[in-house]
Amino acid sequence: MKAHQSELVQRVEAGETVQILKRREPVAEIVPIRKPNKPVDAAKLNASARRNRGRR
Repeated sequence: MKAHQSELVQRVEAGETVQILKRREPVAEIVPIRKPNKPVDAAKLNASARRNRGRR
């Protein structure tokens, strides 16, 4: 795997999920990180969380 590491990373960057096999059995997966569609405003998120705490 070390010899193909950069190729695997490129494939994952392109959106592909890569399985790592040991003796033809899957032992791990390398998956792309899901990025949020838009940046999250931490201040707004915290304010919303504080407002919703008492609603249980």
